[in-house]
Amino acid sequence: MNEELAGAYAVVEGVDESVPGEVVVLSMMDTYLKADSFCEQSSQVAGFNGTNGFAVWNLAQGGKYWLFCQMTAEDPRPLCLSINDTVISKAVCASTTGSWKADDLQWFHYGPFEMEGSVKLDTDGYWPHVKRFVLVPTTASPETSATTSRAVSSYKSEPDGEPQLLQLNHAQVTERLASIPNRLPDGMHNFMAALRQPKNMSDNVRVSDAMIIVEGGRGYYEFEIINEVWAKEVYLDVTYASGDTRPVTLTFNGDAVEECCCAAETGGYGVENFVNTRCGPFPIQSEVNMIKVTATKGFFPHISEIRVVDANTESKEVTKRSHGTWIVPPSSPLRPELPLQDFCYIENTQDANPDFEPDPAFYNGINLDGFWVLASKEVDKRILNQAAELLCRYIPVEIRRLCLQWRAPKGMPQGPFRLVILDPVTDQKAGDCPDFPDSWGGRNGTSNPGIFTSADDFSLHPQRFGPCGELTVHEVTHGLDMVIRQQLDPYFFQQTHDCWQDAIDRKVYRKAYAAANRHEYLAEICTLFVGTGPTNFLKGCFQCTESETGMCEWEPHRAFCRGKGGVEFTKKSHLIKNDPMGYEFLKTFLIEIKDPEDDSFWWEYGTVG
Repeated sequence: MNEELAGAYAVVEGVDESVPGEVVVLSMMDTYLKADSFCEQSSQVAGFNGTNGFAVWNLAQGGKYWLFCQMTAEDPRPLCLSINDTVISKAVCASTTGSWKADDLQWFHYGPFEMEGSVKLDTDGYWPHVKRFVLVPTTASPETSATTSRAVSSYKSEPDGEPQLLQLNHAQVTERLASIPNRLPDGMHNFMAALRQPKNMSDNVRVSDAMIIVEGGRGYYEFEIINEVWAKEVYLDVTYASGDTRPVTLTFNGDAVEECCCAAETGGYGVENFVNTRCGPFPIQSEVNMIKVTATKGFFPHISEIRVVDANTESKEVTKRSHGTWIVPPSSPLRPELPLQDFCYIENTQDANPDFEPDPAFYNGINLDGFWVLASKEVDKRILNQAAELLCRYIPVEIRRLCLQWRAPKGMPQGPFRLVILDPVTDQKAGDCPDFPDSWGGRNGTSNPGIFTSADDFSLHPQRFGPCGELTVHEVTHGLDMVIRQQLDPYFFQQTHDCWQDAIDRKVYRKAYAAANRHEYLAEICTLFVGTGPTNFLKGCFQCTESETGMCEWEPHRAFCRGKGGVEFTKKSHLIKNDPMGYEFLKTFLIEIKDPEDDSFWWEYGTVG
């Protein structure tokens, strides 16, 4: 063995202690792309289930490298090495160690090869059991300085370093906030009030989303209303259904003000039989008021809602059952066939929680102008910093502030909307967090007001080979989608839907996850827009991939050929070229990190838009 190669072996045998600056470690856990059959054979080695496994890394710093592999193999399992899709060797990893045991791990070298860009290892057969690959420049030695690493990130990797938290404004978002009509302070939205959930009720009262049902002739239910607009008199508009005559008595602050309300038959007891009737006007107190409903005689009608309407209003028409009082009204009317958005209404939500403080015994946290980024104590603080820096690069300050104003749906944990990074090594789940229910499983997903992601979505490698932040951006987008629809403009739902429908009509995303629905569409195209190097688009439909027929049961996928049906979209330029409507829409509420022609990853040096 010549002196140069002996020096290279000395380098790789010491990588557990330090990695010299020009040396590159290609981890099997941190690839740009790999086959779905990837698996860990043990805590030390990895490979693929079955044949046709492949792994791809992006090499930013070109040069002439020795390729080292630390592996075990009882029989020869050669891999094909390709650089930028050009095959340069078909005999990598053809060596054997005599067994498959991790205790028999050995280093083998191949090359040297000229390398830069895409580095791919694949085979039609089976993989050996690999711990890692290491690229050592032909000029490297054990004394090579570990401080000369050419990291492409502006992120400070020191554990105690401060992330670069950008304060970027968005003119269109600011303009929309200024245009919101009659946005009242918290607590001033209760008029007109839609009363659906009683404050007090007897044991035989059942409350559903559609109506209040009292079993038997006895019983009562009572609502509380606060007069915060100083009305003098109010009408009570009632939506109800009844198959026979079932009048109720309305008691207002202890006084029976109406004994024949809802006396008329409506033809049945279902939602389709609802009618609206008006009682009053009645005097109302300046502060807390109680409205009690009892049966005048016999049984109760099925009441859906009681609306409290200021008698001083210009319109004297009886109001109809509403979805509720908009927290922020839409900038344009929504098409009626689109799904309802219950969390956009005051009656369905809790008060905001602007004084939120994370539990210091469980979390480390950074408050990004109202958008809390939290990480469990088990997660490296550098991961927390990296996530905070990513979010500050593309989410404008105005929208981050809106996360603090989030009104969580009733029955859910209280706001604000926040990101939580959990530790995969200790298998942390959402339910392990002190501010979320114990029953919440999973580590990756969004269930308002929580956005959950895994620490292994980020990389502490100085050159960050492979995707970084893809899952986090996807899930954060789900959260921002809800915040924008509640706090900025409910019309955002229809705008996103129209972009998705345009892409579906043109079959842009084929069977990729972005084609599933408007929610996943928005989350997926954001990963392209931000520059995370997403891999989901190429994967297509896993059910079609695994099916013996090459086709899943979902009807829209039958319009495409058999198989996974993915699309080779990994860069922002792919979004701009194939889905310009979606790209332009994202720019209406997000910051474009780099110039449109810049396809680099979010963490690489470049221009900030």
